[in-house]
Amino acid sequence: MSSRRRSGRTGPGAGRPAKLYKRSTKQVTVSLPERHYELAGRLLAQALEESEATGEPVRTALHRKAHELGTQLAGPDQTDLFALLEGNGFEPRYDDHAIVLGNCPFHALAREHTQTVCGMNLHLLTGVLEGLDEGGLQACLEPGPGHCCVRLQPAPSPPATAPRP
Repeated sequence: MSSRRRSGRTGPGAGRPAKLYKRSTKQVTVSLPERHYELAGRLLAQALEESEATGEPVRTALHRKAHELGTQLAGPDQTDLFALLEGNGFEPRYDDHAIVLGNCPFHALAREHTQTVCGMNLHLLTGVLEGLDEGGLQACLEPGPGHCCVRLQPAPSPPATAPRP
């Protein structure tokens, strides 16, 4: 912000200088509840470009890209699943031994393009679980009102193997 007299007049009686504003180089977005449409757009664009370059089906490329991003979000510095989910707008809460996601960061897109966006979200969260080495949980599609379509629930136990004689 700067200020100056726009009329060109100076001296007493010229009036107060006007406040002049300029566009910031920083982008600020506020959304309540938290949404991440830019992330969804980036994943969709990457999948489309990769599909065109390789001939791979777009949905397959999208699921792979979402999974890769999920493992990157989990990264070596991240160890707390709940904190990661909260930090990315999912509003996690416990429901018995499962984790219900009270918010979908891609809500408006998911309402119009459910299969595409919820599939992307499922693979994103599967990648997060894999990246955090959370073998005790699995991401499952369980759409319903008032929460995200993905639910993190206990993974089935592997079948017991009989001891060898």
